[in-house]
Amino acid sequence: RRPGEGSWLRMAWNGSIPEWELLGISSRIQEIQDGQKEITKVTVRFHISRTSTFYCWKALFPLYMLSILNLLALQLPVEELGDRISTVASFLLATFAMLYVVGEYLPKMHFLTTIDVCIVFCLITQCVTAFLSCMVTYVHSTGAEKAAAQMNFWLGMLLAVTIHAGFLMIFAPHWLHQQRGTRKLGKLSDVDEGSDEDSLSDAPLLDDFKYFPLFK
Repeated sequence: RRPGEGSWLRMAWNGSIPEWELLGISSRIQEIQDGQKEITKVTVRFHISRTSTFYCWKALFPLYMLSILNLLALQLPVEELGDRISTVASFLLATFAMLYVVGEYLPKMHFLTTIDVCIVFCLITQCVTAFLSCMVTYVHSTGAEKAAAQMNFWLGMLLAVTIHAGFLMIFAPHWLHQQRGTRKLGKLSDVDEGSDEDSLSDAPLLDDFKYFPLFK
């Protein structure tokens, strides 16, 4: 459309979709020559993103806490290997329970979702904790009590850093991808307010689509 002509598309709908957030609507009009006929093709796209609040509080945050609380096993006395293994096993069972509970709300995909990756990462850290407990207890049994205590401290610190870095590496790319997509939609919204159509070529996400925000 030309500046001052107004918008030809307006949605009489509040944009409410269960489990999804509607970011906006884009449209494109194409004039196609078919012999003696001229066909007008109108394409409308709805740009949505999954609402992550439910999954963050019901799955991701509990998994993060299970991974952090799992480190409490390394705070038990070094010589009490049985208590350490029992603590790790308890968190391991809790993680498996979370796997089956959360699995009911996840789509059945042929690849691992972000929550699946978090669960696998949590299970791996718990198994590593059990292995480190066995290793530290063995060092302690050889008579090197001071070396075992220092090893237990530094291995615990290394595991804590690994857990935080792992969760950050899992979530950061997805969050950045969503933020980039939202910014591109916002850029198309600014361009559509009164500039020419050629300027939309700077936004590769939607090509020459015109962006119509749901609410102005």
